[in-house]
Amino acid sequence: KWKILESVEAILWLSAFGGSNPPPCIQKGGIMKPTGPSNESTRRLAVGLEKYGKKNNAGIFVDLSRRLNKPRRNRAKVNLFKLSLLGKKFGEKKLVVPGKVLGTGKLSAALDVYALEFSESAKSKIIEIKGKAKSLKELLDGKVNAKDLVIVV
Repeated sequence: KWKILESVEAILWLSAFGGSNPPPCIQKGGIMKPTGPSNESTRRLAVGLEKYGKKNNAGIFVDLSRRLNKPRRNRAKVNLFKLSLLGKKFGEKKLVVPGKVLGTGKLSAALDVYALEFSESAKSKIIEIKGKAKSLKELLDGKVNAKDLVIVV
């Protein structure tokens, strides 16, 4: 029984008093548009990854860009125990997380992990075992071969 509202004030009022999710009819009415990441550095990184991928004909970078353009709540959140299992499976490949690496679990071997963000405990555990915790920005340096990367979600 919701009406599609045209004013921003009404939407703000409904979202403030109606919980975190406004009614679906308001979302489907074309009023709320996806905006992508609000963090300026994340936007620049996504654009840079897309350009780099198209220039070097490497689809993995375009895919990473697409994943970074999702809202923060929809991005990957990966724990160390999952990285440890994937490290055993993929061996010497570098693991790329288009989101945040969390510190739950233990690593059994040194890994090279690229991520948008690391929790403090995750970063310290990776470095403690002689692994490398690097930012996604370092992928744009051109020193990493696209065939050596595995996206973890």
